Amino acid sequence: MYYFTPNIFSATSNWTVVDTTGVHVRGRYGHSSVYQNSTDSVFVFGGYRNGVKAGSYALEKSLYKYHVDTSMW
Repeated sequence: MYYFTPNIFSATSNWTVVDTTGVHVRGRYGHSSVYQNSTDSVFVFGGYRNGVKAGSYALEKSLYKYHVDTSMW
């Protein structure tokens, strides 16, 4: 999980890696994600991930919920 820290007062915005607990969520691209304010959670659905063979990919159909306050999947 990466967290973006915008700094609107200077040019020093950055991305940082967040240590998480819970299930291991493999990296993916082309997914959908949404933040739900009432539960302080991010939902991640679908996308593509690298396949077993070099240059291949696999379509994901899983849904994950990330709890922002506890950094837990």
